[in-house]
Amino acid sequence: MGIDTMQEAPLALAGYWVWIFAAGALLLFGFGWFLCAKIKSRKIGAIEEQTERRVSKLIEKADRERKAAFLEEKNKWYDVKANYERELSKKRKTFERLSEEVQEKEVEVGYQNETVLQRDKELK
Repeated sequence: MGIDTMQEAPLALAGYWVWIFAAGALLLFGFGWFLCAKIKSRKIGAIEEQTERRVSKLIEKADRERKAAFLEEKNKWYDVKANYERELSKKRKTFERLSEEVQEKEVEVGYQNETVLQRDKELK
């Protein structure tokens, strides 16, 4: 082991340093790629979760609006029904009143008819 071998040692190791550096760079590149993929995956997961929350909020809002519209239509229907029943009640009362008037007139005409028949009998 002389000085010559010691001087040749760094030259022999120089090729190894290049390979070690290339392997280290390749490992660092792979590690960076892996981290980047993980970060993107988490970002995509967060975006998907946020989108799902937004969609569920929109669905809930649409459901509330649908229910509100249904209740509004239901209330309108009950109002129309109540108006119809009031009108029907008025017409029924008018019909009953007219029916009673007709019956009274029939009774009156019946009495008048009996009176006329009695007078006819008396005149004969």
